Amino acid sequence: MTRVTGKCAAGVTPRLIGSTVSVNKTTYIGGVAFSGNKGISEVDISLDGGDSWQIATLKRPLSNLTWVLWEYPWQPTSSGSKTLIARAVDMEGNVQDPQVEPPAPDGSSGYHTITVSVV
Repeated sequence: MTRVTGKCAAGVTPRLIGSTVSVNKTTYIGGVAFSGNKGISEVDISLDGGDSWQIATLKRPLSNLTWVLWEYPWQPTSSGSKTLIARAVDMEGNVQDPQVEPPAPDGSSGYHTITVSVV
Protein backbone atom coordinates (compact mmCIF):
# COMPACT_ATOMS: atom_id res chain seq x y z
CA MET A 1 0.00 0.00 0.00
CA THR A 2 1.30 3.44 -0.91
CA ARG A 3 1.25 5.94 1.92
CA VAL A 4 -0.45 9.16 0.95
CA THR A 5 0.96 11.99 2.98
CA GLY A 6 -0.27 15.52 3.30
CA LYS A 7 -0.18 18.50 5.56
CA CYS A 8 -3.29 19.34 7.56
CA ALA A 9 -5.37 21.89 5.73
CA ALA A 10 -8.73 23.49 6.52
CA GLY A 11 -10.53 26.08 4.45
CA VAL A 12 -13.65 28.20 4.79
CA THR A 13 -16.16 27.99 1.96
CA PRO A 14 -16.01 30.95 -0.43
CA ARG A 15 -19.64 32.01 0.17
CA LEU A 16 -18.62 33.98 3.31
CA ILE A 17 -15.60 35.73 1.82
CA GLY A 18 -16.34 39.46 1.75
CA SER A 19 -19.91 38.87 2.90
CA THR A 20 -22.05 40.79 5.37
CA VAL A 21 -23.82 39.03 8.26
CA SER A 22 -26.18 40.31 10.95
CA VAL A 23 -25.25 40.92 14.58
CA ASN A 24 -27.02 38.54 17.04
CA LYS A 25 -28.07 36.22 14.20
CA THR A 26 -26.59 32.74 13.81
CA THR A 27 -24.50 32.29 10.67
CA TYR A 28 -23.07 28.89 9.83
CA ILE A 29 -19.39 28.96 8.93
CA GLY A 30 -18.39 25.88 6.97
CA GLY A 31 -15.65 24.40 4.90
CA VAL A 32 -13.47 21.39 4.18
CA ALA A 33 -10.36 19.84 5.72
CA PHE A 34 -7.86 17.24 4.50
CA SER A 35 -4.64 15.59 5.68
CA GLY A 36 -3.64 12.85 3.27
CA ASN A 37 -4.47 9.43 4.70
CA LYS A 38 -3.98 10.59 8.29
CA GLY A 39 -7.60 11.74 8.55
CA ILE A 40 -8.94 14.79 10.36
CA SER A 41 -9.75 14.66 14.08
CA GLU A 42 -10.98 18.25 14.42
CA VAL A 43 -11.26 21.66 12.83
CA ASP A 44 -10.90 24.72 15.04
CA ILE A 45 -12.27 28.21 14.43
CA SER A 46 -10.85 31.40 15.91
CA LEU A 47 -12.87 34.58 16.06
CA ASP A 48 -10.25 36.61 17.96
CA GLY A 49 -7.10 36.47 15.85
CA GLY A 50 -5.98 33.06 17.09
CA ASP A 51 -6.03 33.82 20.84
CA SER A 52 -8.72 31.19 21.43
CA TRP A 53 -10.21 28.36 19.36
CA GLN A 54 -13.62 26.71 19.21
CA ILE A 55 -14.14 23.20 17.85
CA ALA A 56 -16.29 22.90 14.73
CA THR A 57 -18.64 19.98 14.07
CA LEU A 58 -17.29 17.45 11.56
CA LYS A 59 -19.39 15.51 9.08
CA ARG A 60 -18.50 11.83 8.92
CA PRO A 61 -16.00 11.30 6.06
CA LEU A 62 -16.28 8.43 3.60
CA SER A 63 -12.67 7.44 4.44
CA ASN A 64 -9.40 8.92 5.72
CA LEU A 65 -8.59 9.79 2.08
CA THR A 66 -11.53 12.14 1.58
CA TRP A 67 -12.09 15.77 2.39
CA VAL A 68 -14.01 16.28 5.64
CA LEU A 69 -16.88 18.76 5.71
CA TRP A 70 -17.19 20.90 8.84
CA GLU A 71 -19.44 23.66 10.21
CA TYR A 72 -19.56 26.05 13.13
CA PRO A 73 -22.58 28.12 14.27
CA TRP A 74 -21.40 31.69 14.84
CA GLN A 75 -23.53 34.39 16.42
CA PRO A 76 -21.59 37.66 16.35
CA THR A 77 -22.44 39.94 19.29
CA SER A 78 -20.98 43.17 17.92
CA SER A 79 -20.78 44.92 14.57
CA GLY A 80 -17.66 45.66 12.55
CA SER A 81 -15.09 43.83 10.49
CA LYS A 82 -14.42 40.32 11.86
CA THR A 83 -11.58 37.98 10.96
CA LEU A 84 -12.34 34.25 10.98
CA ILE A 85 -9.50 31.70 11.04
CA ALA A 86 -9.74 27.95 10.41
CA ARG A 87 -7.17 25.27 11.23
CA ALA A 88 -7.19 21.47 11.10
CA VAL A 89 -5.83 18.77 13.39
CA ASP A 90 -5.11 15.30 11.99
CA MET A 91 -5.68 11.93 13.68
CA GLU A 92 -2.01 11.86 14.76
CA GLY A 93 -2.45 15.15 16.66
CA ASN A 94 -0.59 17.32 14.14
CA VAL A 95 -1.98 20.85 14.07
CA GLN A 96 -2.05 22.73 10.77
CA ASP A 97 1.07 24.87 10.31
CA PRO A 98 0.16 28.59 10.59
CA GLN A 99 3.10 29.65 8.37
CA VAL A 100 1.94 30.35 4.80
CA GLU A 101 3.93 28.32 2.25
CA PRO A 102 3.30 27.63 -1.47
CA PRO A 103 2.17 24.18 -2.70
CA ALA A 104 5.60 23.19 -4.07
CA PRO A 105 7.69 21.35 -3.07
CA ASP A 106 5.88 19.62 -0.17
CA GLY A 107 2.36 21.02 0.05
CA SER A 108 0.92 24.37 1.00
CA SER A 109 0.39 25.47 4.57
CA GLY A 110 -1.00 28.39 6.53
CA TYR A 111 -4.29 29.04 8.27
CA HIS A 112 -7.21 29.99 6.05
CA THR A 113 -8.35 33.47 7.10
CA ILE A 114 -11.33 35.44 5.85
CA THR A 115 -12.87 38.79 6.76
CA VAL A 116 -16.60 39.23 7.25
CA SER A 117 -18.55 42.44 7.87
CA VAL A 118 -21.07 42.31 10.74
CA VAL A 119 -23.90 44.86 10.73
